[in-house]
Amino acid sequence: MRDSAELQDQVRSAGPDGFEAVTAAAGASCTAYEVACAVARANASATSGEKKA
Repeated sequence: MRDSAELQDQVRSAGPDGFEAVTAAAGASCTAYEVACAVARANASATSGEKKA
């Protein structure tokens, strides 16, 4: 999904209820939970070097 603007648009258009069906049809099937985990990991990696106040 990260590399396909077309798939991103399809997911946006389908909304939360159609997310898994759209990704499955594209051969990139994943659950919303898996996406949330990937985003959390990416955010943690991006901020791991930052100091927190």
